[in-house]
Formats: sequence, C-alpha cells, structure tokens
Amino acid sequence: MFAYLIAASAFVQVAGERPTLDQAQRCSAIAHVASMADAENEDLFQADLYWSLAATEIARDADVTDRDFAAAQDRARTAAASGDKAALDACLRAVPSLLNGRD
Repeated sequence: MFAYLIAASAFVQVAGERPTLDQAQRCSAIAHVASMADAENEDLFQADLYWSLAATEIARDADVTDRDFAAAQDRARTAAASGDKAALDACLRAVPSLLNGRD
C-alpha cells in the first residue's frame, strides 16, 4: 500500500497533463461516494485513494488553505451524491493504468 501511495504521488508530480484542482476534487468526491457504496470494489478504493492524493497535492502546490480545500471537498461530495455514472466512469478511466493494475 505504501508503494502505491508513493507511485500515486510521483505520478501526480510528473504527469504531462495534470488535472485541475476542481477536476481532482470532483473525481475524489465521486470515487469516495462510490467506494463507500461498494466497499469490496478494489478499483473504486484505488480510484478514491488516487484522486484524494491528487487533489491534496494539487491544492498544496497551489497554496490553497486547508479551510478552503475542505470546504470545496465538502461541496464536491454533496454534488457527487447524485451518483452520476458517466462522471464516475470518466474519473475511473483517468486513473493511470500503472496505478490501478490495468495494462
């Protein structure tokens, strides 16, 4: 698990097309809600972890305050509660294949 965290963090740093903070927070929230609804799904868990780390790192690099980050994350989770399947699928596809076990 620790190696996964390091790899996720490294990918976010070197990715050619880095997601925006809004995208990362939205995907983090969508993946979190889906993962909570289906706790046995490893892909959802890993997507939740990846997007959470990505959002945190992007916010840190942008000097977003903890308070502003938490408020935006809460808004994103509220919006994600609608269960938008297309948005979840898009977020899952955006998780790097080297991190989620897909080849």
